[in-house]
Amino acid sequence: MKSILVFSVLLISSSFTFAQVKFKSADLSEVSKNRFHAEIGVRSISRLWSGTADGTLLLKRSFGGKDLAEVNSIKLLRTFITVSSQINFSDDPNKMIGDTSGVVLHPSERSNVSFGIGLEKQKQGKRLSHTYGLDFFGQYSNVDAGTRFQTIFNDISFSTLSNINRLVQTIKVGVNPFIGAKYYFNEQFSLGIEAGFQVFYLNTKITEVEFERRFVDNKFLSVYTEKAPVSAGGLGILFNGVRFITMGYAF
Repeated sequence: MKSILVFSVLLISSSFTFAQVKFKSADLSEVSKNRFHAEIGVRSISRLWSGTADGTLLLKRSFGGKDLAEVNSIKLLRTFITVSSQINFSDDPNKMIGDTSGVVLHPSERSNVSFGIGLEKQKQGKRLSHTYGLDFFGQYSNVDAGTRFQTIFNDISFSTLSNINRLVQTIKVGVNPFIGAKYYFNEQFSLGIEAGFQVFYLNTKITEVEFERRFVDNKFLSVYTEKAPVSAGGLGILFNGVRFITMGYAF
């Protein structure tokens, strides 16, 4: 029993030592030889292999001199964009006066575009590179927030009108401080994580519309009434939690 216990302790200790040897981030002095970095950022690690349709593309370029005191740090200018939109070239028949088609589902109309520019610094730690910085960002979104239900066929969103619908258009501009960590498998490939919070100004325009089907002259007619839009502005603070899990390539 004693020998089994000693063997177990030695096995665990050797495994831990091996893990420490293997888990060693590449030296940033080697990474810094690459001027450009391209990354895909997603909100959960499962998205890296299940699909990055809602991901963010980050492009970065290193800058600054080769100061010996900064040999294990990198300064980066970065820009990013996220696009998740679906635009229709034809109107929903239900919104046409006197429509009798009886169509239930129609492709949804939605847009969500974010973009920004920022500064990032990476500093070599014992095993990981620590990252921190600040982004300036803008976001535009437009969505029909009052549909009764939505469904997806072949990656296309469909919805149907409910009695009361709200078309919501939002513009956000602000700053996003962030911190994180990055592990370089070698001087080119990396896996990282970022967290932070947003401080932003927002402007929202809400247009409320009413929809009903009336039975007239032995036919069902669509009646779609759009009201005057109402706008509102304000300030917001939002904690992002895990903002990005990134998979990157430097070149």
